[in-house]
Amino acid sequence: MDMKIYIDILVIANMILTFGFIGCTGKITRTAAAPRRKLLAGILGGLSSLIVLIDCSSFLIALLITIIKLGLICGICAVAFSPKSLGRAVLYVFVYLSTELLFGGLCMAMWELSGARIISYRNYTPYPDIPLWLLISCVIVCYAVICIYDRLTLRRKLRAKRFRVRFVLGNCDCFFPGVCDTGNMLEDVFSGSPVIVFASGKLYERFELDSEKGLAASGFHLIPYSTVDGTRLIAVTSKARLYIYEGDRLIKEADCSAGITDSDKSPRAVFNPRILI
Repeated sequence: MDMKIYIDILVIANMILTFGFIGCTGKITRTAAAPRRKLLAGILGGLSSLIVLIDCSSFLIALLITIIKLGLICGICAVAFSPKSLGRAVLYVFVYLSTELLFGGLCMAMWELSGARIISYRNYTPYPDIPLWLLISCVIVCYAVICIYDRLTLRRKLRAKRFRVRFVLGNCDCFFPGVCDTGNMLEDVFSGSPVIVFASGKLYERFELDSEKGLAASGFHLIPYSTVDGTRLIAVTSKARLYIYEGDRLIKEADCSAGITDSDKSPRAVFNPRILI
């Protein structure tokens, strides 16, 4: 009996799988994808499955299909994470591809163990007769593996006790003592990225964050955050470049937003230790 692949099921399945790959990529790179961006990237991933409609009849068309697939993955990562540098963009694509390879390996193992039929082979891609729920289970397994990796690497990173955070925005380039605090779960509601909070009266005054004019001129916006004694507003920007050091050794460039609060205490930068991964 002939088997059929329905386009709507194919698009929906690939959309769900793209959400899983984005989640794994974000977990490894410690980058949060805003819900709206994640949805758009998922839709792009689902539509990318329509490549199956292209009739591959020559080497040049096969090469073109490969380039299109790589371009779509780059687009999915760009839409989901909005990388600030070429290095981060390459990292996202590499991790996304690695997650897809892990998933593909699990699918091949299931195909071999279950003896499922190949219902279609098109554009150098096999389409085995594997239920959708089983494919989703593969993504869950991938995510579980990533979570284990996340936990192990987090423990290793937290062995360091002295951190410094470098803040670079325009002609402002300064260092702050870094404080790990798992309670800092603040996220920028506009970009969806985690926020490193800088408590510094001088930095607050430098960018004139007590006025709407200063906020607009410096590229900051206000978002709410909770404190022990209530709810306040904090000025946040995604334009700053942030670097975390262990002593004098650079650990990573953090793909985060920066929030600045007015403080008369010793200047410091407070961040969630998961940003270190």
